[in-house]
Amino acid sequence: FAGPPGTHANAVSNSLPLRLAEQVRYLSHEEAGCHLPVELRGVVTWWHEQTGFAYVEDTSGGVRVMNPEWVDPDSWKPGTVVIVRGETCAGEFVPAVTNAVVLRDGWWTLESGKLITLEEAFTGAEDGRWIEMSGYVRTVTRVDGLIKLHMTTSSGEFDAWTPATQPLDSLKGSIARVRGVCAAVANKRRQLTGIQVWCPEPSRIIVEVPAPEDPFAVPQRAIGDLRRFNMESALDKRVRTTGTVTLHVPRHYLYIQDGDESLFILSQQGDPLQPGDVVDVVGFPGNQGRRFLLREAVYRVVWQQNEPTPIQLANGGPVNLDLDGLLVRGEGTVVNAIATGTETELLLQTDDSMFKASLETQHSHNAHVVYNLPKGARVAVTGIYEVQSDENGKPRGFALRLRSPADVVLLKRPPWWTATRLKWLAVGVGTILVLVLCWNATVTRKNKELNLARAALQSANEELEQRVRERTRELQEQIAAKERAYKQLEQAQQSLMLASRQAGMAEVATSVLHNVGNVLNSVNISIAMLNERLRHLRVENVSKAAALLKKPAEQLAQFLIHDPKGRSLPEYLEKLGEALAQDKQALQAEVKTLIKSVEHIKVIVSMQQSLAKKGGVLEQVDITELVEDAIQVISPAYERHRIELIKDYMSVPPVLVDRHQVMQILINLLTNAKQALIERPTGKKVVVQVAMPKPDRVSVSVTDNGIGIPPENLGRIFTQGFTTRAGGHGFGLHSGANAAKQLGGSLTAYSKGPGHGATFVLELPIGGPKTLKKIAKSDTTFVVKSA
Repeated sequence: FAGPPGTHANAVSNSLPLRLAEQVRYLSHEEAGCHLPVELRGVVTWWHEQTGFAYVEDTSGGVRVMNPEWVDPDSWKPGTVVIVRGETCAGEFVPAVTNAVVLRDGWWTLESGKLITLEEAFTGAEDGRWIEMSGYVRTVTRVDGLIKLHMTTSSGEFDAWTPATQPLDSLKGSIARVRGVCAAVANKRRQLTGIQVWCPEPSRIIVEVPAPEDPFAVPQRAIGDLRRFNMESALDKRVRTTGTVTLHVPRHYLYIQDGDESLFILSQQGDPLQPGDVVDVVGFPGNQGRRFLLREAVYRVVWQQNEPTPIQLANGGPVNLDLDGLLVRGEGTVVNAIATGTETELLLQTDDSMFKASLETQHSHNAHVVYNLPKGARVAVTGIYEVQSDENGKPRGFALRLRSPADVVLLKRPPWWTATRLKWLAVGVGTILVLVLCWNATVTRKNKELNLARAALQSANEELEQRVRERTRELQEQIAAKERAYKQLEQAQQSLMLASRQAGMAEVATSVLHNVGNVLNSVNISIAMLNERLRHLRVENVSKAAALLKKPAEQLAQFLIHDPKGRSLPEYLEKLGEALAQDKQALQAEVKTLIKSVEHIKVIVSMQQSLAKKGGVLEQVDITELVEDAIQVISPAYERHRIELIKDYMSVPPVLVDRHQVMQILINLLTNAKQALIERPTGKKVVVQVAMPKPDRVSVSVTDNGIGIPPENLGRIFTQGFTTRAGGHGFGLHSGANAAKQLGGSLTAYSKGPGHGATFVLELPIGGPKTLKKIAKSDTTFVVKSA
């Protein structure tokens, strides 16, 4: 909306806060979105808690108030004079008021409003105003504490809403006048698409014409008389007529015909009708452009007969207005067929004009038969003649509305030699002729070029023979030089192999010492715990108890019954036995751990000793059991340093690996995690997780909350000899990474920085290394495993 020139600009600059509804409505969309202050005085014309908005009208107009805060009790009742303090917002169609506080300031009796038509409402000028509007009540629906009346007029439809304080079903089928607030309905682009009337009380809905008990109890008139002058003709009075059905779309519309007169009828009734049914129809008269029609009609079948004989259309000629709505038959040649989601259209050509024949596909079966008609075919079509008008209402053509695919009859198939086929034939012949001429010219040119090439080939052949002889001599000299170079290379390679073998033996020794050292830590701890257990073992108490039992039999009985020491002796022996049994179990567990650690040392030494002779043995291993074995080796050290070990195992399939190589990697990772936690006073934690990151791979991660790894060290953490720990050698992670790579997997490290702990992830393929190559050099066999 836009007011007089300069009106809204002056209101914004000079009249803050805005005090009239008209000032709010004249704001542009951008200005309304600036949340300008508003303070206006008006009458409440609508409020209901289900809608969340109110309408307030003053002398200049009405405005919507979004989510108002009612300060005084009952100040929301329609007719209350209120003061609204809030701010502007864009609104759905026109600017509105939001964040408003509403204060009661008096009372005003709401009287009759301005009686407007639906056309006037669709201008948008009456939005927010107290009005009255009449219409036919098509349906009555209850929606969340409100009653919705769907109403129609001769020019369209609108909805009326009122509180559901009493049933209003009796209004259906009546003509009623609704008194309330006119509200525009807009789309997302702020374009007006519909009208609503918000009636604050059901008592403000006035029945003008009650719904008839028998709608057919009105005088019957012929179809032709409906368009003639009659004193009783009015848009709000039902009329009744009779005719033969020529077309029916249930719940939408139908055509009836009586002789050379026809009538278009809008009806929501769903009872199906067939062409030839004679029906009695009652409805309200209306217009659709130049077409007279009945709306909100009901019908009943009187009898059945044959449908009217179609009127034969002349071949060509101008539009005949007298045929509008009548059943006709015409002929034409198919120019094109178009199928949309709702209908199929045929474009037909007569001698000097064209027309369309359309069929609604959603109400017809086999509509594809019409669409598949060949272009150029001669057809006869039967349907309802509909006059097509331009934007000024002047007739510009006609179309036929088909009822079913049976209304289209194929009279003559198109000739095979169509213009399109002849055109393509001419194009094909011309193309062949051009190709033949091009081929002839090409062959002539090729022959000439071939003769020239033969002469050049002879000359080149002679020159090539000379160059071959010279090149043969040069190659012989190069071969002799290469043989001398090969002898020198072989001598250098033997020297290099000797140096490489010595370096490999040094790395093997370093790896053995590092891995054995890790396990020896656990061995030392186990031996210390065994020594501590044996030192506190109470075996001498058994000898003391035996000495008390060496009394004579009669004294022994008295001792066991009357002496306090004797009475407590059986219980003491029982507890002593339990304590010895517990000590035995603990010693057996420590011995078992010690045996595993010693066995692991033997395997490490044996494996590294045999590295120069054969590769590792691959076997199916349960990775979870392997992790448990590594934890059992390192657990005494964890207990001594009070490190909490958290396990998170996912069910994974067996993995094809070298058991002892993986065992070394896991012990190295657990040992490094322990070293990272030594300086932490409390809250030491290590989390061991077994997961399956990919369908063909498993992973074991070891996470600690220790000292962490600086970002600059992450890139070289697996480099041989690199270490940040005093007394460290930098071989454990390097050898572990090499072993993981040989097994077709990887060893990676992650850390957020110092003080944030670290995570090491060992990832292995389930099926083992993809390739296994053996390279024999003298008596040494190196195993090379590549992923």
